[in-house]
Amino acid sequence: MSIATPRKRTIPAKNGKVKTVSVPVIDYPREGDTISSGHYAIRLSANAPQGLEISMNDGPWQKCRHAVGHFWFDWVNPSKGRHTIVARTAALSGRPQKSLPRTCEVI
Repeated sequence: MSIATPRKRTIPAKNGKVKTVSVPVIDYPREGDTISSGHYAIRLSANAPQGLEISMNDGPWQKCRHAVGHFWFDWVNPSKGRHTIVARTAALSGRPQKSLPRTCEVI
């Protein structure tokens, strides 16, 4: 089993140089996974001492909890159907860094 690790992205800095920032990764559910309604713990990886947030289907951003070396979001009673999940964190510069979108199906 492979575990996702935070991706790195370079962005322009104010001094004209570039800097590397950590981008959050959604570990679970995996792309295209089918999950049962009820409760599902979404696991995320990020180097984010200031915290991590998650959005479902372009909805409001909600805080994730940090435990056991990962970030988690307890998704309780999701509606049936296809969902798109995105995570974000604020970089040291204050610019939010977003994960790649992840889609899954709730049955």
